[in-house]
Amino acid sequence: MNTFYKRWLLIILLIFVLGIGYKAVRIIVPAYSLWRDTQTLQNLADTQDFTSIDPEKLDKTAQSVHKNTRELHTQLKSFFPLFRRLDWIPVLGDDLAAAPDLLEAGLLLSESGAVLSEQIAAPILREWQADSSQELLLLVAQTVDDSRQELPTARANLWSAEYFLNNADVSGRLRDPLQRLQKRLPDARLVLDALSQLPNIIGLYGEERNYLLVLQNEDELRATGGFISAVGVARFQNGHLDSITFEDSYTLDKPDAPLLTPPAPLQEFMLAETWVLRDANWSPDAPTAARDIQKIYESNTGEKLDGVIMLNQEAVVRLVDAIGPLTLPDFPEPITGANLRNYMRRAYSPDESVPLEEWWLDRKQFIQVLFDAIMQRIQVEYSQVDMVHLMDNLRSALDEGHIILNTFTLPGVQVIIEGRGWHRPLLQAGTGDYLMVVNSNLGFNKVNAVVQHQMEYHVSLTNLENLFTRLSLFYTHPQGEGVDCIHEARYGDTLSYEEMISRCYWNYVRVYPSSGSQLIESSLHPIAGERLLSSEGWDGRAERSQEILWDGRIVQPITQFLLVSDSETASFTYGLPQKVLSQEDGVYAYHLIIQKQDGVVSTPTVVIVDLPLNAVKIHAPFAVISENKVVRWELDLRQDTEFFIEFELE
Repeated sequence: MNTFYKRWLLIILLIFVLGIGYKAVRIIVPAYSLWRDTQTLQNLADTQDFTSIDPEKLDKTAQSVHKNTRELHTQLKSFFPLFRRLDWIPVLGDDLAAAPDLLEAGLLLSESGAVLSEQIAAPILREWQADSSQELLLLVAQTVDDSRQELPTARANLWSAEYFLNNADVSGRLRDPLQRLQKRLPDARLVLDALSQLPNIIGLYGEERNYLLVLQNEDELRATGGFISAVGVARFQNGHLDSITFEDSYTLDKPDAPLLTPPAPLQEFMLAETWVLRDANWSPDAPTAARDIQKIYESNTGEKLDGVIMLNQEAVVRLVDAIGPLTLPDFPEPITGANLRNYMRRAYSPDESVPLEEWWLDRKQFIQVLFDAIMQRIQVEYSQVDMVHLMDNLRSALDEGHIILNTFTLPGVQVIIEGRGWHRPLLQAGTGDYLMVVNSNLGFNKVNAVVQHQMEYHVSLTNLENLFTRLSLFYTHPQGEGVDCIHEARYGDTLSYEEMISRCYWNYVRVYPSSGSQLIESSLHPIAGERLLSSEGWDGRAERSQEILWDGRIVQPITQFLLVSDSETASFTYGLPQKVLSQEDGVYAYHLIIQKQDGVVSTPTVVIVDLPLNAVKIHAPFAVISENKVVRWELDLRQDTEFFIEFELE
């Protein structure tokens, strides 16, 4: 090779090396800056008092993250096709192949972060740090209102980022942080949705907003969670929270209010002459119950409501667990999620030194005291609150039906609620199988604090032309043996909360099956007249009833009335409609939804499905499949759960 060609070869190699070096610098510099910025953001996120965060530092870091992520994306985008083909490389292959999707997601998330920091987070921090006497909720709403045009783009970016992250198949060392991020993205979207509606929720534009807080006691179980023990009203005016006041549900009975006819079981078994607020949550379809509560409350008070928020003891336990401990008067130790129920039961029980009439009037004052302490912690002592823990507990309470939301005058808010299923309607669908068991305590007591309930749902698909199921409900009352079953509203100086637990269980059971089901037979549970308030005996036969929901749907539950003093088993056998089983291209599919009753923490549940003996290629996620083609699930039912089977026939 002559000197001329050698010289040009060296020049080309030098240019190549310089190009590689330049490209490496263009990649390494933003990558290092991005790593440094993420450490800064992590430190800011770990700050216990979020209002003390330096807004300039937050905004500067968020903008830098987006700038460096965009630079990395620009420099590496041309290599994306190559990266996607590198999954064969040992150890690093999966991560290299996932890099394009991770960078696309990072670019979208950093853009949302930069916009939200600049337009919302930093301005709120600046205003609050300049004047911390203003209402934080109002300040957030005003800032969001000024920047509301930015939220849709930020939310759309979260959706797109979630798509790319779901496509990323990373190695084990990246899988945990990726899954944590994926878990938080729905929460981030929810926060943006809530922020977009916040000005409307609190009446920022000059409206008055009234939300009824319905406190349900699941120790006396009712359809949507429990007996309505007390109600409170959260009042907003021009964006300001004016007050949250609670009162005993009994005090809202107004003799001059229009009389409403109570549901037939309340008339028959509790001799109810009119429908009162404390019994208004009769329908297990929470939107229907919310409107019934609204109707009775507005009729009794003349005050219009914008929504109904229903919550039970478990919801308050999870709230206090996240924000506690709380110090309350007349209780010897700090209140936590672990001892909150003990506090409430002790506060409710009569004090022997106080006349019965005085105790009756004041027995629920502890509710206002407790909620005042909760609001003090959230509004003033927020630096002591673990916000991530609080969000997790609130979300689980909403997902499991311990908090139920329905708004009447805010359709934009209701759309968000319905998107997450937090309005808790009956889920009876047009296809597939369905089951919801609803227990209602009609015994004037608190026995559900100890009564144990289990159920078994046994479906027979052995004859594909004749489908049926047998539902068995098992009830055990560990404190009921030997108790005299007196069916009456009974209070007295010695009747403590614990004594109200140690009474018999008068349970009105409703089974909501798939529409089109036909009752074949059921167990008998007769009750003698002397054990019923009406003095008229119950023949113990299950029957079909009819209920009309607020949206016009008609449901026909199977109903039964049980007296449980020790243990009792109720069983129902009914034929299933053919729609529960679908068939396409020789593949049969059985799909079941079991909806958990709101207010119940968990129910031990067994689902058994008998398949034809010639069934093959059986697919049933998370089930045990026996050699004789029996599919079995065992679980603690904590939220609505779906079961699915696919099979073919030889």
